[in-house]
Amino acid sequence: MREGDEARSGAKHQSAASKLAARLLAVGIGAGFLLHLRAWLFLCDDAFISFRYARNLGQHGALVYNLAPFERVEGYTNLLWVLVLGLGDALGLPAHTLAPVLTAAASLAALLLVALISAQLRRRFGPSKPEPGADPFESVDLLAPALLATLPEFVVWGSSGLETSFALSLGLLAVWLWLGGRIELAAVAACLAGLTRLDALVWIGAFGLGWLAVIGLERGPRQIPWRRVLIGAALFVIPLLIQLLARKAYYGEWLPNTWAVKHHGAQLRDFYGVGYLKFWANRVDIVWLIPAVLLLRPRHLPLVLPIAAQLGWAWSIGGDFMAYGRFLLPATTLVLLLLGVALGEARDQLHARGWLAPRWATLVWAALALALLAGYARQIPARIQEDREHAFLHIDYEDIQHTPGFEGVDAMHRFAAVRYAAGLALRASVPADTRITVGAAGALPYASQLPAFDSYGLVDPGVEAVAKIQTKGARPGHQLQAPLAYMMTAHQPDLLCHIGYAGTRPPSRAAGRRLRRVRGWTGWACVTTGAIPDPRAEGGELPSQHYCCARPHGRFEELDE
Repeated sequence: MREGDEARSGAKHQSAASKLAARLLAVGIGAGFLLHLRAWLFLCDDAFISFRYARNLGQHGALVYNLAPFERVEGYTNLLWVLVLGLGDALGLPAHTLAPVLTAAASLAALLLVALISAQLRRRFGPSKPEPGADPFESVDLLAPALLATLPEFVVWGSSGLETSFALSLGLLAVWLWLGGRIELAAVAACLAGLTRLDALVWIGAFGLGWLAVIGLERGPRQIPWRRVLIGAALFVIPLLIQLLARKAYYGEWLPNTWAVKHHGAQLRDFYGVGYLKFWANRVDIVWLIPAVLLLRPRHLPLVLPIAAQLGWAWSIGGDFMAYGRFLLPATTLVLLLLGVALGEARDQLHARGWLAPRWATLVWAALALALLAGYARQIPARIQEDREHAFLHIDYEDIQHTPGFEGVDAMHRFAAVRYAAGLALRASVPADTRITVGAAGALPYASQLPAFDSYGLVDPGVEAVAKIQTKGARPGHQLQAPLAYMMTAHQPDLLCHIGYAGTRPPSRAAGRRLRRVRGWTGWACVTTGAIPDPRAEGGELPSQHYCCARPHGRFEELDE
């Protein structure tokens, strides 16, 4: 065999080995993500609001929260997610069972898309050019997915039942398609992301602007495929306009009712909004990533711009009451994607410029990658312990008064689990047409299937007109609280569960004092849940809970404790 043939054969075997290694690493990252996810499995109470809409759609063909009385109020902002879950319910897959599977699958898809995007950007703008038949990504492109799989700010949203990871994966799909030149399909994916979470359009739009700027500077504006961009814009805008018109026709409003409730969070931006960004930056260890700024170039603008846009948007609405940066998931993903791309390009530059042999350049890159991965991975046990020890997570536990608290996974999980069990018990104990008032509009109304009216106004457009906006002590999205007189007269409830009680013991006399607020409502209507199965709890279950609602005199006396 000639020397040239031997070299080509050796290179071929080396390429095959590299491809196999990359695929095995990708499988390992996916398995590691699923293993890490087990520690964070939970369902959020807010997710059950969408579940209730999905069930009513799947079983009754009505996209409403209450069937009787039939009320058309859009108390959600995730249309595509509700439609998907509604289809599942119609096929016999309840939303609370289907949603966790979809969120985990969406997070796995997001990890794959991050690797694919990393390879596209590195090959498009870096010195490394793809060879014919090359794999869609190499081992170097798996750094960002590996880091994300160790970071709770990414992993947590592979659970929860919320649409967060689903919207992220659709947005990343749009980016991948766009970078691959499939502009029309990218526009469709971007539109679907916007129909899942409207704020997805913030970072996707910022990416598009950054890409146009980079290509315009590199090739000149005339080299941008404006005709295809305009076609894509039409494919993107038209479905969103159709949704707008459909909302007006079905609900009678141009904006969802959730906007009326949640836009007041802007008044909390200087406390909750700033604190939200600080908490996220602290937990993602942004300070240790600052040296990577030296690797940034103008070509990285398509990633830098959406990160900045998402951070600015989250601050502008006052952040969120949940920990782990739900509203910043795109920023979390793009920060680590940007880091992976920059380090991968640096490796390529080291041997392209002759500064280091390919093997040594790869070793330098591998050392940095392992150090970063070890730094994030070693924090996992402490992060899990912190979550289970504190219902609310703070930036500074020594100065809680001046730093907002963000509700942890364990606290959110227990809240929803208890109310779901209480809802099932309530459904078995009272007539199906019993009207209840609630604070949290999620798990309890979903499980009870009773007509429900929430005091925060999420599914009641009348609350905003009568409630005072709270700016002190209120969490984002919970700044409106309907006066008791309004809840009594507007809905004529049979039970007041927003003046309720939950605990392992029956309500005490001290708890009974709350009933004095309502004349003629003299006692409690209580149900007991029995032991609540919970794989997160010690022994595999939570203790039985007493859940009580205020009852009027002479009614539901058999439930009084």
